[in-house]
Amino acid sequence: MFFNLTNSREKRESDETSYYNNSEAEFVTACYDLFEAWHGTKLNIGIITPYKRQVIALRKILAHFFVNRYKIDIEVNTVDGF
Repeated sequence: MFFNLTNSREKRESDETSYYNNSEAEFVTACYDLFEAWHGTKLNIGIITPYKRQVIALRKILAHFFVNRYKIDIEVNTVDGF
């Protein structure tokens, strides 16, 4: 399943080359919250991003809201990482 968030924008820190998008990370968190409520755990979700910095942002926000239990259901990585 693919989602295109047309109103969100990528950002990059001045000392980095990789991009991140907090709006997308928050959207993923909201989707996972719904999926987990509807279907429980062991969902086998893969989140693919082209940017290493986005992987970090996604893992950080998922850990903030779901501690480590999201790791049962979700693998977050770059295209090359998968």
